[in-house]
Order: sequence, then structure tokens, then C-alpha cells
Amino acid sequence: MRNYFREDFYLKIHTLLLIAIGEIGETNFLAFLLPMRYKVFTMKRQIIKFLIAVTLLIGLAGCVERTLTVTSEPSDALVYISSEEIGRTPVTKSFTWYGDYEIILRKDGYETLKTHYKINPPLYEIPPLDLLSALAPWTYHDNRTVHFVLKKKSIPSDAELIQRAEQLRKRNAEEPSR
Repeated sequence: MRNYFREDFYLKIHTLLLIAIGEIGETNFLAFLLPMRYKVFTMKRQIIKFLIAVTLLIGLAGCVERTLTVTSEPSDALVYISSEEIGRTPVTKSFTWYGDYEIILRKDGYETLKTHYKINPPLYEIPPLDLLSALAPWTYHDNRTVHFVLKKKSIPSDAELIQRAEQLRKRNAEEPSR
């Protein structure tokens, strides 16, 4: 794209120098300025048209809706994603960033499950293709589902509890106190 402002600046300087030398008169100078004003006005109109087109493209552009659904067996387990309580399973949460999420599930009578779940981006979300998907006039839907099976808590028998207590007592007796 040509830089009209720079060209106009150089033309004005050139014209002023010619007037100073006396090679052209002031009437010729005014006649010379009229086309330059038209160029600047035309360029301003082109910039305005471009800005309107960009605004319309952004307004019509689609986006990506990302959701993560967590289910569990048994259902109704309390779900935490990245230390934030989300709700009880089955639960759906929208997310913004792809990456590794810490997921914790808790339910009475079951062992607490702490795990990590990595969400990899789809092909259309990898740069530079993500720019094209952001400008597309439709909406992409990226729905992820993860399922967990919780284990029942095992209640140790009295004999197992006594055995663990004896092991702890022996270990404490062997270690020097600090």
C-alpha cells in the first residue's frame, strides 16, 4: 500500500521550494494542492471503509465454545476443578484455556479421587489456524467428557488397626526425637 501522507509531504516541500525559487506562481501552487487534498480525502474514505469492514467481520465472526463435562460412578460426587468447587456429577463447566486441570471428586463413603486431566487443543485451535477459526462466521463447539469411577472406602478391621498402631509405635521408638 502506498503511503499517501509521505508522498504528499514530499510534494508540498517540493512545491514550496519551487515557489521559493520562483519557478511556479502561487496560482499554480493552489491548483497543485487541490488534487493532493482529494488524495487525502480519498484515503480517509478508504480507511473508514476498511474499519467498517473489520468491525463487521469481528461482529459476524464466530467463536469457540469449550465445555468440560465430568461424570462419575456413582453420581452425585462433589467436583473441584483447579481448587474451585464446580458442583455435583454430572456437571458441565465451560473453560477458556487448554492444558492440565487438577480434578478432585469427593463423596461420602468413597475414597477421594485426586487426578489431573489434560485437555489438548483441536487442530483448529493451534496457531496460526486459531486466527481463521476465530474469524469464521460460525461457532465451533468443543465438548469434552471425562468419566471417573470412585472406589468404596474400606473400613479396616480391629486387628488391622491394632497392627498399624504397633508398627507406628515401633517406628517412633526407633527414630530419635528432635
